This record gives sequence, C-alpha cells and structure tokens, in this order.
Amino acid sequence: REIHPASRIKVAVRCDSADIRASFERLAPFFASLVKTEGDLVVAPCSSERTPGTAVGTVADERGLVEVRVDLRGHVTRAQELARIEREGKRMAKDLAAVEKKLGSKGFADRAPAEVVVEAQAQRVALTSGIAQLEDARALAVELEE
Repeated sequence: REIHPASRIKVAVRCDSADIRASFERLAPFFASLVKTEGDLVVAPCSSERTPGTAVGTVADERGLVEVRVDLRGHVTRAQELARIEREGKRMAKDLAAVEKKLGSKGFADRAPAEVVVEAQAQRVALTSGIAQLEDARALAVELEE
C-alpha cells in the first residue's frame, strides 16, 4: 500500500495480553512520532470486528497475538489499491510459473543440490500463499473510497 510518508494515519493495536497492552501504552508516544499517527494510538483487547477499509496485520509469540490495524481510508483509493494488487498478482503469477517450470523439468530434483530444490519448493509455497493474500487484499480494496 502506497501511503505518503508524511501522512497521518489511524492505528490501533489489539491484544488480549494485559502485559503487552501495557507495553504498547507506555511506548505510545514513540509510535506516534515514528508512525505519525492521527490522534492517539488506540490500544485495546482483541475483537473480531474490523472497521471497513482497515488493514490488519498480526504477530504472534509465546505471550499471545498482537493485531495492528491501519485505517487506509483517505490515504489509498480503491482504484490505486486494485491497480497495485493487479501488478503484484501478475508479478507473482510470472514468478510462480518460472518456479513451477523449474520444479517440473526432468532431472531438476535429481541433478540440483538438495538445498536448491528445497528453496524452489519454499518459493512455490510462498508465492502461492502470496497470491491467496492478494485475494484478501482485493476484498479490502473494494471497501475503500474512489
């Protein structure tokens, strides 16, 4: 998503761990200056509700799940985001076709070093996953304004 670096954005951090929430609340002024948040950083427990036009990223560790929600409305238009998704989808499809061709070629798995084969298989998995994520991004883009 191409948001101008000087833009002020609405950011919310959601987490069920009181310890992690306390850390984010303590560090909120730093986030506000680094990220240039619009208003205060919202720190709250997790909820399943997502505001339309809001992108969600998650990070999990042994202490729990943290969701970072960024409101894209007013920063990215539907047309811009759909165009970006289209470009990224074409690039990923091209890369996936090349990896599939390599993995499907006769003797590749027999002649190539094992780590090269494993790397190509990992690329295939990553590209397939990335293409699926683009479908989620397309659904989000439809929520954005023109």
